[in-house]
Amino acid sequence: MNLNLTILKDYLPPELQTRLYGEAQDKLVCSRPFLCEADTSVITGNTYLLRAELLPFITPVSGCSFICVGSPVPFNWQESGISLLQINGSSSFTSVFNAICHIYDFFDHWDFMLHKELEKQADYEIQDILRLGAELFKNQINVIDHSLSIIFETVWETDSHGKRKVHIDNTPHTMRPNMTESIKNVCNLERRISVPYISSLKDNNFRSYCNNLFPLGYFTGCISITETEHPFRDSDFSLADYFFSVFQIAFEKHLRSVSSTNTYENNVLQKLLRHQPLTPNEQKELILSDNEELYCFKLHETNKTSCMPKEYMHAALYSFVPQILTSTIYHQHIIGLLKIPKQEGSSRTFLSFKDMLERMNYCAGISNSFSRLEQLDECLIQADYSLQNSTQTLNFFTNNIVSFLLHECTTRISRELLTTEALRRVIAYDARKNTEYLHTLQVYLENEMNITPTAQALFIHRSSLIKRLNKLTDLLQDNLSDPKTKLYYRLWFELKQ
Repeated sequence: MNLNLTILKDYLPPELQTRLYGEAQDKLVCSRPFLCEADTSVITGNTYLLRAELLPFITPVSGCSFICVGSPVPFNWQESGISLLQINGSSSFTSVFNAICHIYDFFDHWDFMLHKELEKQADYEIQDILRLGAELFKNQINVIDHSLSIIFETVWETDSHGKRKVHIDNTPHTMRPNMTESIKNVCNLERRISVPYISSLKDNNFRSYCNNLFPLGYFTGCISITETEHPFRDSDFSLADYFFSVFQIAFEKHLRSVSSTNTYENNVLQKLLRHQPLTPNEQKELILSDNEELYCFKLHETNKTSCMPKEYMHAALYSFVPQILTSTIYHQHIIGLLKIPKQEGSSRTFLSFKDMLERMNYCAGISNSFSRLEQLDECLIQADYSLQNSTQTLNFFTNNIVSFLLHECTTRISRELLTTEALRRVIAYDARKNTEYLHTLQVYLENEMNITPTAQALFIHRSSLIKRLNKLTDLLQDNLSDPKTKLYYRLWFELKQ
């Protein structure tokens, strides 16, 4: 693994005195150093270790890194801009060389372990990669999702022997209430940043070095290292950049593994949709408390050229809010259940759901709330119908009930055969005389049969409207004051639209 002079400076034994010259290195550009003598041919891109007394006999070469043991550093070297690490102290040249080799060995092993975990298949766990990062930086690492819920958190504890150890908390939870609003405001600005950055938000004056997660080019959250245990060292930033690049790959693999894993909830939902019997344990897991309700949803892409793939979208849904949402891919559609506590209300959940769908270029049809799983088929019909008539990101069946009822009315009988003789007389008269009695009737009913607002809506005088209504009464030969008659006409006009 390549390092840089800043990392070597921070990881050398503290008894060695060090000083950096030249351009600061923020990338991992230093391979293991070659030993350098006065007659060594220096090649661009390499790193060289030599005694300071040899510097006057070597010409500084741009693109190389140098480590010199001893002093002084010639003036032409100090002013050359070449990256150089000077090491002083009582240690011998050989001891310094061994110390540098030990640092490279340490990071080679760390890098090997990272990629070993990354290459695992069946037993892949992203927590193991987070643990390796936390053990290196010895600071807190958090991973949050798009809705600002913490989905992974490293927790440092002291064991009975006084040794500090880290474990990974993978129980999704929200941040402290006093931090959520501040983080939301900052995140709205910083979530577009595609390179690592120091967040402008400080928690108890601790800085956080962050990297937004963009698997497959979509923002899905953020990983951050926070200096809760000790202040950042200069070398932490370039090492974190490397760790973040590995974690981007690890996070995408994590999401894909969640999608491809035949999870317990996924099995149950598939069984319900296929009308297969559930085991007693499966039934027990799906029991709702008196304080919970379900919503069925079905998703559809709003832009097929830029939407998130279904497999990934399913994984993202299931991974980010597993405590309240379960989904599956059924007949090439993403279908799922939202389980929401009644006392908290559904608005917060739906706002978060809407935000995610908009960013992923999806929309949803959402059923009315229900509590019995036997109602799933009917609620799926509600979600499907709402999605077919979608006009926005979240399309609730509550707003589509009337149109659904009318749709069901005309499924077996056409609108023409649901038209009474009274209405046919009005339609025929309008066609023959080029009048607007049918439109007048519609506006009159829409205004709850009030004369003044109806006349205003039609841009005619009250007296003219009254004449029209008298003529309508003659044509219809119906009593519009009768509730059932009025309801029929209102429904017919809805069908007409």
